[in-house]
Amino acid sequence: MQISRTKNSIRNGFWGIANKFVVLFLPFLVRTVLIKKLGEQYLGLTGLFTAVLSVLSLAESGFGTAIVYSMYKPIAEDDKKSVCALLAYYRHVYHVVGMIVLVAGICVMPFLPRLIKGDYPADVNLYVLYVIYLANTVVSYFLFAYKSSIFAAFQRNDVTSKINSVINILKCIVQIVVVFACNNYMAYVVMVPVATLATNIATHVCSTRLFPNIIPFGKITQDDRKAIKKQVAGLFVSRIATITKNSVDNIFISSFIGLSALAVFSNYYYIISTVYGFLDILCVSMYAGIGNSVASCSQEKNFSDFKRFTFIFSWLVGLCAVLILCLVQPFMRLWVGERLVFPLPTAILFVLYFYAVTINDIQYQYYNANGLWWHGRVKSIVEVVVNIGLNFILLHFLGINGIIIATVVSTLFVGDTWGGLILFKNYFTEHKYREYGCLVAKNIFMTVLAGIICYWVGQCIHVSTVFVLPLIFTFVFVLCNAIFLLFCFRSPLFNEASNYIKNIMTTFISNKKK
Repeated sequence: MQISRTKNSIRNGFWGIANKFVVLFLPFLVRTVLIKKLGEQYLGLTGLFTAVLSVLSLAESGFGTAIVYSMYKPIAEDDKKSVCALLAYYRHVYHVVGMIVLVAGICVMPFLPRLIKGDYPADVNLYVLYVIYLANTVVSYFLFAYKSSIFAAFQRNDVTSKINSVINILKCIVQIVVVFACNNYMAYVVMVPVATLATNIATHVCSTRLFPNIIPFGKITQDDRKAIKKQVAGLFVSRIATITKNSVDNIFISSFIGLSALAVFSNYYYIISTVYGFLDILCVSMYAGIGNSVASCSQEKNFSDFKRFTFIFSWLVGLCAVLILCLVQPFMRLWVGERLVFPLPTAILFVLYFYAVTINDIQYQYYNANGLWWHGRVKSIVEVVVNIGLNFILLHFLGINGIIIATVVSTLFVGDTWGGLILFKNYFTEHKYREYGCLVAKNIFMTVLAGIICYWVGQCIHVSTVFVLPLIFTFVFVLCNAIFLLFCFRSPLFNEASNYIKNIMTTFISNKKK
């Protein structure tokens, strides 16, 4: 089955970005209303229970990615029977996992009060609230969530972006109305599982209409089952490493510091995760195309693409990091007030946090597209141990700063570096990791230099109203790009990246005219 990688990447990227823009303002408004009307502790409760259930969802870890990975080859060969069998297997696994998460979630309930240091809102029943969040997690495993793999495998993430846009808008509007009308947090939370249920049903309907011949039917071969289980084993430990970067951090902060501190932490994390979300759209929209290219093109061609994509993405990540550095503190003061703003050193650490978890995303797209999870199982375990160990040690000496430092150190010096070595050892065997490392190191140097210059110059602009922020944004955007351009305009990669972007824009414009 021939799939247009460029066309689908453009379409997925466009609708992914549109979805982010659509759902960015309303969730931000909901968060603001929650803080102003009910208080930051309610926001802390949301962060805590979301983190707890993310940890419980480890039971699913790896199956979705492994199934999508296994679909690439039969889709390329137009083998619908194998795709349907894989989907049936995925559905069965999801039902089993749903039961595991449900049972594990119930077992956690007696320990809920121990996960919160200090007081929590008196009008909240922890157990009822937790059951609502548990229901939100479990409902996906039994009602059609597995069908999202079809869109991912066929490079039609634009469909899921459209579904998420509509339902998230409706959810946020209803939540805002509920908070103002009832001033009740429990009524606000009930809308979360309702929206999840609606999303799953819409996914089922759309997948049936677009891919009527792809249904969960048949059985996969024993060899396929063994291959998937091996990939899942590697993905499982990789997933644990990902979860410790935020969910376990939230649990640590709530258990040892308190809900108010977790609320402030989650506000900063919300900002960087929103920016990361936009960048992740580009990676997700490219993922299936990269997987298809790895399966059908030469290593040399893929390495050339890898360098070009890394150059473009590193530029964007560096630019975003500098913008966050210059804007996050004045934005926080205007948004939630001085009382809920971290000191500048903590804000700088959040910028490092963002950079560390983002800079090597293209590397991990190729890592995942090659199914190297089993090869990286030891790496992921070491990353988890280092992160949790540093959390325990640094939390007691540095508080929240220690939590952030632990994530930065474990991600950059264990996850990213080791993951890159695994990729080059097992796929880019004809090339040296040093070439890629130098490319990333150059971007780090450019970003640090641009950050220092832009922050120093940006301090000359006094921020008294929200209308000044666009001025700072524009100024930093232009200055940072100018600094990057001075470093790169003679680079062959810069010319390759420029021509690639021009071709994408030409393709996009021509498709719009048709």
